[in-house]
Amino acid sequence: MSKRKDYFILIFVAVLIAVIIRIFFVKIVVVDSTSMKNTLLPGDQVLVFKKNIFSSFNINDIIIFDYSNIMEYSIKHNFNKVLVKRVIATNFDDIKIIKNIPIINNKLPDIIKSNTVLNISNKHSINYQLNKNEYFVIGDNYKDSYDSRIFGAISKKDIIGKVILILYPFDRMKIFK
Repeated sequence: MSKRKDYFILIFVAVLIAVIIRIFFVKIVVVDSTSMKNTLLPGDQVLVFKKNIFSSFNINDIIIFDYSNIMEYSIKHNFNKVLVKRVIATNFDDIKIIKNIPIINNKLPDIIKSNTVLNISNKHSINYQLNKNEYFVIGDNYKDSYDSRIFGAISKKDIIGKVILILYPFDRMKIFK
């Protein structure tokens, strides 16, 4: 009888720990758009480390965020209330958008292919600077992505967390820094 009781306690503690981790630390999200193609594909299930008071988000981090505060965007598009994008600019970075290509602090972001040809002209550009705790995000498939070029910078308060790995499908399993 004692062994059975020990197994029950062990299973109970394991389930309790799993529930606590799931509630407070991680979230599973299913990718539902092609904007992060080839990094993330529709149907990929990703594990997200939830934001906490110590979280910081850096250039090239892949994040998920709640876009329901972006009213114009959420009315026009019928996605989940969560979007997955890559951070390409953070606090106080200078953003210039020329012909729909973002230039961050006078440089092309890594995600924009180096063979992108720009006829740089300030005639038709948009310029602004991010504030503290603001992020400029873009899809890896930037030619087919609804992102900060359309709805502007996102606030840290809207970020849910950082993608840390692809869980499923198993043949695409990958850990992100």
